[in-house]
Amino acid sequence: KHFLLRLKTHCTSQTQANFMNYFRLLEQLSVVRIGVVLVELYRTLDSETSLEGKKDALATSEDALEILADLVRTILISAHIDHPAEVTQHAITAVSACIEEFDGTVPISVMDEILMCIGAGPVVYVTNPAAVEAAAAIAEAKKKGKKDQVERLKKKMPPQQIQQ
Repeated sequence: KHFLLRLKTHCTSQTQANFMNYFRLLEQLSVVRIGVVLVELYRTLDSETSLEGKKDALATSEDALEILADLVRTILISAHIDHPAEVTQHAITAVSACIEEFDGTVPISVMDEILMCIGAGPVVYVTNPAAVEAAAAIAEAKKKGKKDQVERLKKKMPPQQIQQ
C-alpha cells in the first residue's frame, strides 16, 4: 500500500521514471484481483468466528475487512486524472472485483471508502492568488534593480496553482 502511494505521487505521466513500476503494480492488482482474496478471507474468518466464537485468533474478519478497505482507498486515491486510460481501467477493475465478490452486501467500511472518494468530487487546479502577488512583487523588485530582494522573493514563491 505505501509503495503504491509513494509511486502515485511521482507518477503522473508516462515519461516519469517510476511510471512503469506503478503501472505494472496496478495492473497486477487488477489481474490477480487480490481484493477478491481479501473478501474470501473476510468471509472465512467471519464464519469461523460466528461458528466457534473465537476471539483470540491471530487474524479476525475485522482485520481482513480493514485491509480490504485500505486497499480500496489506496487504489482510488492513486488513480490520477493525468494518468492514461489504462491506469484508470486497472483501478476500476481492481475495485469492482472486490465489490462484485460481496454479491450485493458490501460492508459499510468499504462503501465508506468508495463514497468518500466520490464525495470529494473532482480536483480542480486554479491560479494561486498568492503566486500572482509574489510574481508582481518580484517584477517590481526587478524594476528597481534590487537583486537580493528578487532572490529572497523567489525562494519564498508559492505554487503557481492550488487545488480547489
